[in-house]
Amino acid sequence: MLHQKLAADEPMIKINFGNYSAQDALNSLIGSPRGYIGSNKGELPDKLMRSRSKVILIDEFEKASKAVYNFFLQLLEEGKFTDSLGREYDLEKYIIIFTSNMPKERIGEFLPPELRSRFSYKCAFWPLSTQEKEQYVAFKSEHYLEKIKHECPGLDSTLQASDIIDIDVSRYSNMRDINSEIMRQITDALYAQIVK
Repeated sequence: MLHQKLAADEPMIKINFGNYSAQDALNSLIGSPRGYIGSNKGELPDKLMRSRSKVILIDEFEKASKAVYNFFLQLLEEGKFTDSLGREYDLEKYIIIFTSNMPKERIGEFLPPELRSRFSYKCAFWPLSTQEKEQYVAFKSEHYLEKIKHECPGLDSTLQASDIIDIDVSRYSNMRDINSEIMRQITDALYAQIVK
């Protein structure tokens, strides 16, 4: 993951736009003016102040309001923005990643062409194959197990993830569900040893 390579010890700057379709969404994002009912400092400035990570992940971007689209149009053009309290944030050296579940052929219905032209790179993702899911399970299981071995030196050092993980990936379409199942199986297999 890009964030882990660049700033592994910093909190991830992630904003989910699933809740940003309301008329006052921009106030929630960059803060509302002083005296405004429900005044807040804004999720984006708050997370920028809490983390030195230079990667910002904007999830479910297609759900944002028009005002939020216009905000990002200006941000991607100028490289900076000013929050509701007048503080300026320079994002010139940041990497901003926008993700969306919108179908490729319907992008034009959601995003205006002038905003799309500001994106440096665009790519589409396709569902993973069974083989790719199995490779992911093997890699992620070994990764989790090695972390547990490091934290719990008493565990059998020869134990392999393949000894305790058995997942039928054809039953899963969501990678979060696969991650949860990996952790469930590891916990079930090792709980008794870890809590001794």
